[in-house]
Formats: sequence, structure tokens, C-alpha cells
Amino acid sequence: MWILAAALKIVLGGSAVPISPAPACPAVEAVAQAARHLGVPATELEALLPTLSVQETPQGFDVVAAGQTRTYVDAERDCERRARWAAAFVALVATPAEPAEPLPPVPPPPPAPTPPAPMTLPAPPLWHVSNELSIDAVASADVSSAAVGGLWRIAIMRARWGAAIGVGSPYQQTATLDVPVRVRQRRWPLDVAVRWQLRPMSRAWDLVLAAGLGLVHMRDMAFTPNGTGAQVAAWQTGFKAECLPRVKILSWLWAQAAIELTAFPAPSSYRLEPEGRVGTSERLLARASLGFVVDWPPLP
Repeated sequence: MWILAAALKIVLGGSAVPISPAPACPAVEAVAQAARHLGVPATELEALLPTLSVQETPQGFDVVAAGQTRTYVDAERDCERRARWAAAFVALVATPAEPAEPLPPVPPPPPAPTPPAPMTLPAPPLWHVSNELSIDAVASADVSSAAVGGLWRIAIMRARWGAAIGVGSPYQQTATLDVPVRVRQRRWPLDVAVRWQLRPMSRAWDLVLAAGLGLVHMRDMAFTPNGTGAQVAAWQTGFKAECLPRVKILSWLWAQAAIELTAFPAPSSYRLEPEGRVGTSERLLARASLGFVVDWPPLP
């Protein structure tokens, strides 16, 4: 370089011509003007201008503003385009984006709904007493007899199980045996049974099953057509089974029907003179009844 300067000095008569460097592309003022067109506020732009500079690089140029540098590649050296690029950078530096507001905290998930408590019926009383009063009809097919009477029972129940004892009103009937013998019967029925209740807490209907002993005290008088007769007095013991459907009317009152069968394995014999043994008492007794049941304490 100094050789070229000396040659010029010789050619020009001994005085050297200073060489001016190429102007910046783009100029700082051009960048500022482009930034104004982008809407950068004047206050922020004026504060930024002292730190704004443009530096050439082999591949393009660097823009420095407020200590931040951005490098651009532009081999064509289009100053107008460079000014627009640099202005965009200046706008970003002059008006930095506001920090985004923090997202609100995610609310905790709602608590799981509490499952409803299972519905449970109140427990029945430990013990309760049923008083049963009914009108019943008694029939025996094997001796062709029938009668109507009354029946009272008391049952002591605990949950499903219990025991009952009952007594019937005395009833009278006349039976005809196979031979032409008529028997005037008088009965005092008793029974003792174990009970099982299907729906002890029902508010509508229930079914009671019973099994036990049927006791009948009999006083019979048998007559033949010619007027001879004989009296029989004895206790008969049978095995009974009973079904008692009932419908609730009030918390303490039920309407009840009953069907009962009592089998007597050892019936009593009728003996007349001179005829001898002329027949036996009934072997199977059927009873049907309708009545009411009073529970105490009342079931809920």
C-alpha cells in the first residue's frame, strides 16, 4: 500500500491524495428512518441511536443496538433492503415483547363424590309377640265331618324364627262312619309349632311357615241305628304343617289367612256292642282360617 501511495505522490508531483473508506450500507440514519416507518416510538428510538451501528462483514453486515448484535447475509449489498432488515431488529430491541403473564395455577381436581350410603332398613326388635285371632273351618274327609270355630294363637318371634302356641274354641260336629254309625264329636284343639318368617321387616306382605304338633282332646259318642252307643274320650296327637300368608294393614296390624294340615298317625277306635269295632276317628284334619294379627312392639 505504501508503494502505491509513493507512486501516486511521484506522479502527482509529490502530493498524496487521501483515500476515503466506503460508506456504511445501510447508514445509521437510513436505519433510523426505516424504524420510524415501522412505528418505533420516538423516545425509545432516540435513546437507542447512540448505541446503533452497522458493520460490514465479508458475507453481509452486522447491526449492533443496545449491546445486542444481529448478523445478516447479503452479498448483493442492497442498502435499502438492509435498512429495512436492520429497522426490524431495532424495533425488536427498542420495544421488547412484554413477558407473558404466568398462567393461572391449574385448579386441583374436584374431590371424588362420596358414594351414597347404602340404604339399610332398621333392625327388627330383638323379640316381638304376635297375637292372632281368626275364624276357622275344620274338615275331615275320611270321616265326612266339618265344623266352624275360632282360634287364638300367640307367637314369640326373634328375627325370622320363633315359636307359637294356639288354642281353638271347642267345636262340635257329627260324622258318619263307613257302617251306618253316626258319631257326635266334640273337640278341644291345641297346637305347638316352630315358625319361620320369610320377610320379617316387610312393609307390605309376609309369609310364615310352621311345623309342629297338633293336639286334640276328643269326647265322642257313637250311635247305631238301633240306638246302642259308646263313648270315646282321648287325646289325639298329630303332626301339623301350616302356611300363613299375611298382608300388612298398619305397622302393628296384619290380615292373615292360614291353611293347616294335621295328620294323626294313631286315630282312636270306635267299638260298639254287639257290632264290635265300627271305625276310627279322623286321620287327616284340614283347617282354613281368616283373621288378624297384632304385633308388639310394632315393626318399623
